[in-house]
Amino acid sequence: LTLVLRAWWDSDRMFLADPYVTPQRFNHQVYAQGRGEGMPLRVGLVRSDGHFKSCATVERALTMAAEGLESQGHVVVPTQLPLNGTEIVRLFYQIMGADGSLHFIRQALEGEDLAGMYQELNRLSAIPDWVRALFVVWMKHVAGEHRVATIAGGVRQHGLDVRGVFELTNSLRRVQQSYVDFMREQQLDALLTPVAPLPAMTHGNSTRLML
Repeated sequence: LTLVLRAWWDSDRMFLADPYVTPQRFNHQVYAQGRGEGMPLRVGLVRSDGHFKSCATVERALTMAAEGLESQGHVVVPTQLPLNGTEIVRLFYQIMGADGSLHFIRQALEGEDLAGMYQELNRLSAIPDWVRALFVVWMKHVAGEHRVATIAGGVRQHGLDVRGVFELTNSLRRVQQSYVDFMREQQLDALLTPVAPLPAMTHGNSTRLML
C-alpha cells in the first residue's frame, strides 16, 4: 500500500491528468513518525456488504488474504460495514438516474448507439414513473427480486428537481461521513473486502449480476 501511494503521490502524472485535484505529495516525514516501515496495520475484514453474499471462491480468497496479512504481523479483525450494501446501491442508482432516462449519458454519446451493457438500465429508466412504483413493489414483495427492485427504484423516466438533487447530495455526504466515523471508531487503517461477490465474469455479462 505504501509503495502504491508513493508511486501515485510522488509523481506529477496523476495531478497533471486532473488539474482540479490539489497536488498532495506523500509526506515521508509524517509517515516515518507514525506507522512507518514494519509497523503493523489494523485491517477490518468484511466478508459481505449485505447486498450480495460472496461465493465460496471469494470467501477462500478473503481467508487467504487475511492469513497472509497476519503472517506479516498485521492485525486482522472481522467487522461489518456501517451501512447495508442495498442502501449504497440504491443511492448510487438514484444519483446516476437523477437526470432521467439516462439523459446525460445519451448526450455524451453524441449520436452513437448506447452500449449493450446499458440496455437493461435503459429499459428500466423508460418505465413511466407511476408504473415504476408498482413494478418495484411487485418485484420486491411478490417476485422476491430485491436487487432488481433496488435498481428499478433508483433510475427514473423524468429527472429530479433541484431540491431532489440536493437531498441526494446530502445523503451521499452522510454516507461518506459514516464510513469516516466507522474507520475512526474501529481504529482501522484499511479494509479487506470482496472485489465482487463472484469471480471474474466474461465481458458483457456483469449486468446479469444485478438484473
